[in-house]
Amino acid sequence: MKTIKPALLAAAMLLTAALNSCRKDATPAPVSGIHRDSLSMGVLALRHFRCNDPKKTLSEGLLAYYPFSDSADDWSGNAYNGEVNGATLTTGKSGCPNSAYSFNGISDYITLPFLYGSDTTQFSIYVRVKRGANGTIYSKGQMVRQNLVIISVSSDSTSMNINVLLQRSVPNIAHVTRELANGTLMLGQQNRWEDIVVTLNYPLLQAYINGKLVISTSMGYSFLFPAFFGPMTGAFMFYGGPSGLLTGVIDDMRFYKRPLSQREIDYLYKH
Repeated sequence: MKTIKPALLAAAMLLTAALNSCRKDATPAPVSGIHRDSLSMGVLALRHFRCNDPKKTLSEGLLAYYPFSDSADDWSGNAYNGEVNGATLTTGKSGCPNSAYSFNGISDYITLPFLYGSDTTQFSIYVRVKRGANGTIYSKGQMVRQNLVIISVSSDSTSMNINVLLQRSVPNIAHVTRELANGTLMLGQQNRWEDIVVTLNYPLLQAYINGKLVISTSMGYSFLFPAFFGPMTGAFMFYGGPSGLLTGVIDDMRFYKRPLSQREIDYLYKH
């Protein structure tokens, strides 16, 4: 009988150990540093990692999405296509033609058919606007002692100012309650497109410019979105006609039924 050389015996032992470690019924050592809600090693079912990817979460709670690519159609899948009134297609941030809308500040606006609901307590509105724009970005309602929401902007080469006006009428009483919040961000010269986000997680209202928080305030009421009119971008209704019209360019708009997170806001700004 031949004698097995020590070197061959050692190699065989290493091979056996390696094969055993690869068996399907083997129990691998847990991976450290990864938080899991549910992990069943028997069926290798990894159900959820607590690392929210903005590329995936930004589709959650999306009510309407207007990239303004050749039209004012809604890309969310909800078919809330906008109706263009005078605004003209122009070049967007990407440099592609017909990927943004220009508003002349005289008669241009776009009507959007979706509704938030009259007792909304959570929402987010995102817009990418070209610096130098002045006037209404978004409005809901009509300014005749009624419920009203207006988000407007004024900007120049060095700064951007955002204004959020919430107006609520008191039933059967000739009285209107208004809450106005505004914030300003000083800007450099290198970037001519800016991102704005307004979120409500009642009672907290917040607004961001280029991912930076410029407004954070507690609101006194949640009855913000009236059902009788709107919404619009580029103008608001005043005594039956458009007013406060926007002079400038809007590249992208998104509307959510929930507040966006800081991570999602940063992602939108960087992309």
